[in-house]
Amino acid sequence: MSSSASALESGLHDLSAPFYTPPSSPKPASQSSKSTPTSLHHPDPQPSTGHFTTISVRPATLPIRSTSRTILFPTCHYNRPPKIAAGFSMLNLAAYPPSPSTSLEDSPQTPSTANDASLPLRANLVGSEITAASMRLTAETWGRGAMYAAAGTWIEHKDGAKQCWFGQFDSRQVKKRRWRRRGEKNTGNQALVSHGEGRQLLTPPRTPVSPSVRPVAGREHTERCPTCGQPAPKRVVERGWADQSTESRPTTPLPNSRAAPTRMETSTTMASSISTSSTAPSTLSTTLSDLTVSDSTATGMNSLDGSPLSPREPRLRQPRRNVYEKWVKLPFPQPEGRPPEIICWLNRVNFPARRRSERRPRRLFAKVEGVESSHFRAVLDASGLDDRTDRGGMDHNPSFDDESPVGASMCWIGYPHGKKCVDSGVIEATFGLDEQEDDEYDQLVRVDFKDGWFTKPPTVLAALSGFDADRDGDLRVRVEVQWVDTEGFICRLGSWGGGRLKECWASWVALGS
Repeated sequence: MSSSASALESGLHDLSAPFYTPPSSPKPASQSSKSTPTSLHHPDPQPSTGHFTTISVRPATLPIRSTSRTILFPTCHYNRPPKIAAGFSMLNLAAYPPSPSTSLEDSPQTPSTANDASLPLRANLVGSEITAASMRLTAETWGRGAMYAAAGTWIEHKDGAKQCWFGQFDSRQVKKRRWRRRGEKNTGNQALVSHGEGRQLLTPPRTPVSPSVRPVAGREHTERCPTCGQPAPKRVVERGWADQSTESRPTTPLPNSRAAPTRMETSTTMASSISTSSTAPSTLSTTLSDLTVSDSTATGMNSLDGSPLSPREPRLRQPRRNVYEKWVKLPFPQPEGRPPEIICWLNRVNFPARRRSERRPRRLFAKVEGVESSHFRAVLDASGLDDRTDRGGMDHNPSFDDESPVGASMCWIGYPHGKKCVDSGVIEATFGLDEQEDDEYDQLVRVDFKDGWFTKPPTVLAALSGFDADRDGDLRVRVEVQWVDTEGFICRLGSWGGGRLKECWASWVALGS
């Protein structure tokens, strides 16, 4: 862990400096010049500071699909390519293409009558060309998405470290359920199908439950599968048919998705989980092609470093619409009763385009649950987008949702419980309507370290783990670390330029020497 801290401290940016505020109304992609490139790479590399922003490469008034820069690791520090984990610390994504009469000074952008459909909100943080000396870090969007600006935070550690672990979980790994539309009857044999996000995967072949007839209410009663015609006892299972797989799965219930996250006393054994899967591979160099996991291709990787899945891993499921889960087995099980410390960062978001009449919030939260000595559950929760019991009186087309689920990915960072000179946790900020009347609003949260844990100010790295944004307007959210001392630090969370936030979550990790 000390090697990771020293690597980052060698060129750490000034955390006390004011956060750079991008222009509130940058030039939209639709008004950019035809000669504007689709990708831009800064010719000069930057030192390994733990922080990257697209504004260091191009202005926020020039939204393009892919912005990248080379990161130099400390000289002769690594013999092999290190492990990397990264997440977004700032996002500024366009929600609507402006009408021709829209002024560049208008803020926030709102849809016009002729431009009723929104743009998809898409962003991805990609690490590629990772060697012992450098790597390439890219912030990108794809399709019709427009990215004004983005910033990322990363953390690194030597390959093979046994007291630090990393991982990556992507919603594309989950076989998404086919959710019934309003008024649609349950036929008893609903297939699991992946919509949107590229993949069209079915579950393993379904076979009827044992055809032996069992007495029901004093008589024999059977029904037949509408697909294959095989008899199945009505009483054996509720829906009459069961998956062929007999693998047992943990059944720990999910907590309330709207509940505030609890502080996790996590620390770091840093992670190598920058998403080496690019959602827009054509915009990057050909070197990345071997590492790319396309949206239209299934992957068999447990994490994006290329480690294969075991026959029983991962345990994936989709308990509710736009909620994705994965049971993760730790590479080094911990002593019983001393579960590890784990945090997570968002490094890909994909909110589908929607009509103006579908006024639903943009909510996404990455978290870990059920942490045990040998495993835990990674969760990507965007269920607030499709709460069918809370429509706000607005019209709703269920078929539009069924074809357009939310996509996301997260990295997780774990280390042994009680590891010295390492601390971590989760921060939450809730914003009221009075705060959102200002063009720029933030909350300053004081975070305290464990008592006597650090003898000198540590390196603190923070990134977004979730947000609940307004239904309309651009997505603008950021997190910043300021004023670090031996007892704690100040974290700044909020929005600017007319952006609206209800809640914001950030995860942090502090590394001492």
